[in-house]
Formats: sequence, C-alpha cells, structure tokens
Amino acid sequence: MKTIKIFSVFVLMTFIVITNLFLINANGKKTHRLIENTVVMQNMQFQPSTITVVPGSEIVWINKDSTAHSVVSDNGTTINSGSIGPNGSFSFTTTQVGSITYHCGSHAQMKGTIQVITNR
Repeated sequence: MKTIKIFSVFVLMTFIVITNLFLINANGKKTHRLIENTVVMQNMQFQPSTITVVPGSEIVWINKDSTAHSVVSDNGTTINSGSIGPNGSFSFTTTQVGSITYHCGSHAQMKGTIQVITNR
C-alpha cells in the first residue's frame, strides 16, 4: 500500500513538472517559460551573451525590448529568425558540436555565442 502511494505521488509530481514547462497565453498559444536554455533580448543585448548546450538542445530567444530584434548567425546560414517583435520569441535546436556566433540583424552591438559541447 505504501509503495502505491509513493508511486502515485511520483507520477503526479512528474506530470506537474512536465505541464509547467509551458504557459498558455491569452490567445491559447503555448509560450515557453524561462528555462535553462533561454536567451533574453533586453536593453539592446542578448542575456546571457554566451550559452553552452549539448547537441539536440532547444534554445529560446525572448524579446523583452520595445523594438524588434532578430537572431542571425554570423555565417549567414545556420540561424535566421526573421523579425522578432516585442514579447515575441524564436527557437532553434542545435544539431552538432561547435561554436555558433550570432548577432541582431538590426542592432550590430548585439552579439552572442552558442557553445555546443558533447557533455555538460
């Protein structure tokens, strides 16, 4: 009996954790919570400016400025978010080990780096 109660609590806790990874906004769309692989665009900079992840990681950029930004890889081909308006977001999933440098296409001073490593 005690084992069943412990298992039930474990299942409930797992469900709560998984469902709380996302919020539903007023329009009924899923929006990401701030999680480990989130970069915030605020005060005309990427915060953090460098993020370290493993292959297969999803990175989410959230624009908290009052102007549009973008995420464009310096090589011009790996990442190109297009315009991300205020309170908008963009996600990218890493596929291979290496370093990806990027910038905002509209604001040259905004620069960032993604370090993709095999193990954290």
